[in-house]
Formats: sequence, structure tokens, C-alpha cells
Amino acid sequence: MTKKLDILRIAVAQLNPTVGDISGNLAKAREARTDAARQGADLVLL
Repeated sequence: MTKKLDILRIAVAQLNPTVGDISGNLAKAREARTDAARQGADLVLL
């Protein structure tokens, strides 16, 4: 019997947030998420 292994790809993103810039910080997080997804990540840690 052969077992299939499920693989979970995790990306870690280190952002440089700006205090008070909520929309800018959100844009950085979304960009990191998009980049990680393009590289095959299933989960992104910010």
C-alpha cells in the first residue's frame, strides 16, 4: 500500500509597516500574499 503525502507550502513575509498608514500597510501585505501565491505557497505568515 502506498501513502500519498500532502505537502503544505508555507511562506514567511517580513514587512516594514508604517505607523498610521493602514491602507499602505494593507497593500504591502496583499502584495506579499500575491507574490507568495505565485511561488506556490498555500499559507503566508506575516
